[in-house]
Amino acid sequence: MDPLHIRNIGSREGQDYFAAKVTGKQKGYYLDIGCADPLTHNNTVWLHTMGWQGLCLDINPGSIRGVNERRPHRGVVHDMTQSPLEIFLGHRVPRWVDYLSFDVDGATPEAVANFPWDHYQFGAITIEHDSKPDRREAVEEYLIRRHGYRLFASNVCAVPGFAFEHWLIHPDLQPQIRFRTLGDCPDRQWWNQLCFDFTPVSK
Repeated sequence: MDPLHIRNIGSREGQDYFAAKVTGKQKGYYLDIGCADPLTHNNTVWLHTMGWQGLCLDINPGSIRGVNERRPHRGVVHDMTQSPLEIFLGHRVPRWVDYLSFDVDGATPEAVANFPWDHYQFGAITIEHDSKPDRREAVEEYLIRRHGYRLFASNVCAVPGFAFEHWLIHPDLQPQIRFRTLGDCPDRQWWNQLCFDFTPVSK
């Protein structure tokens, strides 16, 4: 386990580690949508310290100030119920993004509907639905049925009995995966139990 995780800096459930292993990238590109705190339980700060580059969006100006203090020019205030395409173009976001972290709470249905999926492709995606039927249905409609992303792990649990997130991968990835059921790890340190054998997509 990386020391950042021991200090509770980095993702809460190993989303960053998952993204790094899926893509096979030591220095990739991320989009962090709904980044919130730039350190605690942040899904991309560990990747950033490892040399990844990316862009963080959040509706809260305070969160973005914190991001820009630690990752200069990497944070933008934005309401995700509006399309972020112009922001992405202005910041020259590459058409292939290695990791997308998506957490906008109640705005999820509208946000995924307005997201420029046709302009960008993603190697790994972690997206929260918080067990809300409308949010989960929107995620599955736009990411799986319309754009062909493959479900790697559904209804990931941070707390036993509360499934909060789907993890998806690009259809070009051909993973051979062996892992314990996420719910079978009572200590929640489930990433120590994973055994990955991925053939990363070349982009």
